[in-house]
Amino acid sequence: MDWGPTLTRTIDLGYEQMLLLDSHPRTRIKVIYGGIWLTEENRVQDVFASSGDEVALKSRGLAVIEGLGYARVQVA
Repeated sequence: MDWGPTLTRTIDLGYEQMLLLDSHPRTRIKVIYGGIWLTEENRVQDVFASSGDEVALKSRGLAVIEGLGYARVQVA
């Protein structure tokens, strides 16, 4: 088990604004408010999440998070 430090970033997304991330299986996305559309390279199904939801990324490659309206997400 890796007990190293965790970097957490809080990001505000405007209407239809996108965030591009290098996807790693241990990265977690928490929706603080609003809603998001998450798609990952090499993953068949997209994820829609809203306030309070937390999503774990599952593949390596590119991940795209789009705000469905205004949203705030935490990436850890």
